Amino acid sequence: MTRLIFAATACIAICAHCFSTLAASYEIVEDKPINNGSVRDVAVRIPEPITEQEVRRIAAEVKAKSQKQYPKTSIFFLLPGQEPKKGAWARALYGPALKVSIFGATVDEKKMIDAAPPVDGKVIGEWFHDLPGSSRKIAFLLRDGKVFMKKTFKDGSSGEDEIVRTGARKFARMDEKGGEWMQVNGAGDLEFHTRNGKADTAARTASAPPLAALDEDPPGQ
Repeated sequence: MTRLIFAATACIAICAHCFSTLAASYEIVEDKPINNGSVRDVAVRIPEPITEQEVRRIAAEVKAKSQKQYPKTSIFFLLPGQEPKKGAWARALYGPALKVSIFGATVDEKKMIDAAPPVDGKVIGEWFHDLPGSSRKIAFLLRDGKVFMKKTFKDGSSGEDEIVRTGARKFARMDEKGGEWMQVNGAGDLEFHTRNGKADTAARTASAPPLAALDEDPPGQ
């Protein structure tokens, strides 16, 4: 009996540690009242897509952190590369009941994208670009003396474009004539630019090769 009690206590301790680890897996990047103080507007950053259950758990903890009661609490979940007020992966809204809306790729959809067949060529860069209804993995490849950009979507489909270097870790499509380009920033994330400025950012994946690989020339050059 003593052993059973000890085992049960250990399990409770382990589970408590799991919840603690989960709670530490986000960062509050913005927290302020809006609409004359009627809404608490919060933005939290998470490292990757999570389950709806995890969204609800984090939302409850974030809501409990406030010492002031608000009629509504709006919590936006940002993935790496996303900025407050410029799109979000998900939203949790207390008004007063909790409603969760996931705009980007779900956990299962992200797994489907990651399970795509191996690419044809040497991977020199890899990013996850989260867009509502059109999330994709982006890989830069060296093959046949050229550089290609491959996009892989959640339904298993993919497409390639030949790209060229136009500067230090700066790339553009071979047929690009509209003044658009891609730039890998200091954090390794892939920025999309137009003549009007930065349009969006794709987050570097954990499995991406070292940034120095982006400086390699295709074989034969």
